[in-house]
Amino acid sequence: MRLHPFRIPPMKRRSFTAVLACAAACTAPVQRAEPPPAPVPVTQAGVPGAVWPEIYFPDFDRAVRAAGLEPLRVSPLPAGQREVRVWIGGGLGAPESLYRFVPGGSAVFGEAILYWEAEPPRPEERRGLTFHDWLVRSLSGRCADIQVLDQMAVCRARFIRPPEWDQVLAGAEAAGLWTLPDASTLPDDGVVTLDGWALTVELRDGAAYRAYQYANPQAHAWPAARQAERIAEHVRGLDSLFRPAGVPRE
Repeated sequence: MRLHPFRIPPMKRRSFTAVLACAAACTAPVQRAEPPPAPVPVTQAGVPGAVWPEIYFPDFDRAVRAAGLEPLRVSPLPAGQREVRVWIGGGLGAPESLYRFVPGGSAVFGEAILYWEAEPPRPEERRGLTFHDWLVRSLSGRCADIQVLDQMAVCRARFIRPPEWDQVLAGAEAAGLWTLPDASTLPDDGVVTLDGWALTVELRDGAAYRAYQYANPQAHAWPAARQAERIAEHVRGLDSLFRPAGVPRE
């Protein structure tokens, strides 16, 4: 039985963490869960009829718009042009990452966008001491031009040297980037996960669009999950080129 990936509304994350801590301390490990909600209908070509698009796309849309872009699924390209967006994150971690690849001729344009919730201060918090404020300080040196729109913060990562975007994309393509099915279409393997990370891939080839996701692929035995892991490894390799980040002394 598959427990579909889910996101937690920002204001509920602290209480959810407490629930998880209690569950870990007071109960045996969960092996099975109640059946997940019925998949949402496919409302757009290329979007899987699974649970995750309805949950993840709202945050993705806010992130790309804060970065001055538009959602890829509503942005057709001229014939022969391609774009790839690889999202890695999920669960309770921050920041999360979007890696964008735009092949053009013999070169590949790429960028890494970091994003996180930028909630306004709660009554018990002082301005300047919110989680968003702390994250801005902690990413000093790594982030360029932090922007906030619709309570979503984004920045474009800075690198110690220009990445070889073409080689990273080639490695991901060799692992099956363009051909993997969505995990929801694979046989149920009985694995249940409550937190972790997810690989979400959006592919645009001219007017054609397709997306798929693997939540915690390392926990599954599908051959496609091994491919998803390799895709994530190739893309995450870019992180080693991020400029150092740290909270400056005050």
